[in-house]
This record gives sequence, structure tokens and C-alpha cells, in this order.
Amino acid sequence: MPAKRSDVDDKESAKPAEAAAPRAKRRRSQPLKVANQIPQSRRKEIEKALEDSSGTPKRWSRKDGPKYHRFLRKRINPGTVRQIEFDLLEVDIGESWPIPITVVHGARPGPVVTILGALHGNEL
Repeated sequence: MPAKRSDVDDKESAKPAEAAAPRAKRRRSQPLKVANQIPQSRRKEIEKALEDSSGTPKRWSRKDGPKYHRFLRKRINPGTVRQIEFDLLEVDIGESWPIPITVVHGARPGPVVTILGALHGNEL
């Protein structure tokens, strides 16, 4: 007795698809860029600008503004980093617990950033 069409369909659907070609994998999105990656065109612009440095522009000049910062009766000139000892305690006998304070004075005017640190009182 010849096989019915429905029997043939059931047998074929039970077989794994051996003849199917594997799908080519497609990239669904652009590759991730790391923060330090700069496009080649931008990198060339930056390198060219660095070669053409012709001094400080007048708008960055410090001719009219203050020439230095004062901190704890110390002068910090523009474009310098200075480390100063600051005594936490004012004592006549014993250690005054000096802590280092770093003051960075930029060469150009710009925003001011303050970073503070502290000690917990029980350690004294």
C-alpha cells in the first residue's frame, strides 16, 4: 500500500534540516568605540594644531589679572604645582599633625576646582 501524503510530511518534518546552509552572521550595530579612540581625521587636526602653536592667545593673557595665588602666606605662581604643609593642631608640646596640601595653579585663566579631604576626629 502506497504511503499517504500526510505520512510523508510527518516523516520529513521529524528529520533535522541537514541541507540548510548556515546563516551568515551580520553585525547588527556599529563596533563599540573606547573613550580614547579618536577618528583619524580629528587626530590629524590635533597634531597639526600642536605643531602650529604660536604662543598664548591674548584672551588667555594674565597681564591684567593676578600673577599668583596666595595660600597660607605662600605664593603660587601661574603654571606651577606647590606642596605645602598645613598643621592640623596648634600645640606647643607634641606633634602638630601636619598634612600635605597640593595647590595647582594653571598657566591660563579658567574654572576653579577645589578638592577637600578630612580626618575623623577619633584618630587624633
